[in-house]
Amino acid sequence: MLENLEYLRKKPESVRRKYALFGSIFITVVILFIWVSTFSIDIKRAPSLIQKNHDPEERYGSLASVYFNIKKGVSETISFIKKSF
Repeated sequence: MLENLEYLRKKPESVRRKYALFGSIFITVVILFIWVSTFSIDIKRAPSLIQKNHDPEERYGSLASVYFNIKKGVSETISFIKKSF
């Protein structure tokens, strides 16, 4: 293990950064895989969840309002920044 670290220390910084990037991506994928594999679907409960949201206007209305509130907040922030300069 120490030999591998010494070998890596002798490499240029760009190579070390690539090793770090790919290592972090690998660890992230492993954690994501474990996290997704822990989900369980309760088949008896699934139909009731689907039937709850049968009204499309009700389902998408709240999502649209959240989107427009975020858009309004960002627009106000940009306007404030423009006025400041």
